[in-house]
Amino acid sequence: MKKPLTPEFSRPVLAESLPDEGETFDIEADALERQALAKRFGLLSLEALTARILLTPTAGGGVSAKCNLAAQLTQSCVVSLKPVESRVEATFERLYGHRTEPATSAGIDIEPLAEEEDFPEPLGAGAIDLGEAAAEQLALELDQFPRLKDAAFAGYSSGGKSAAAAGVEGSFAVLAKLKKKSSIK
Repeated sequence: MKKPLTPEFSRPVLAESLPDEGETFDIEADALERQALAKRFGLLSLEALTARILLTPTAGGGVSAKCNLAAQLTQSCVVSLKPVESRVEATFERLYGHRTEPATSAGIDIEPLAEEEDFPEPLGAGAIDLGEAAAEQLALELDQFPRLKDAAFAGYSSGGKSAAAAGVEGSFAVLAKLKKKSSIK
């Protein structure tokens, strides 16, 4: 049996301990947490990761989270593989609570998916992990194809000629010939 994964940057808060007016939390990843997150996300380095999160209880036992995230990081350029430094700043919101299942008929959900509301994030053991929420949002904010401003693909080639220059017919031309051959019979 696999043991559950432990988040690299964990800052759990018990939902039931929140005051009615809410509470603001300022969190920051330390050097070891940043190193582990950099490895998880394939970064060269993660120099800073901070978040300010306002947690407010909602009706029905849920919790609303309004977050501001800031990170300083270095990725590899997709063209030159040289380091690309960047700053990420993001604002996001999440709702935590207990999922209520939509009405079903004979075990089949009859509600169209497009009309369903977003379900809240689960309250695992009644706690919200603010660090993992920040880490997940950082992953969503990362540039998937980081590139230096002066990086260009000039000089890169597959080495082959284009199909037309090589005298190779396109796939539609080949299909048209096959169609002619089959209609002759």
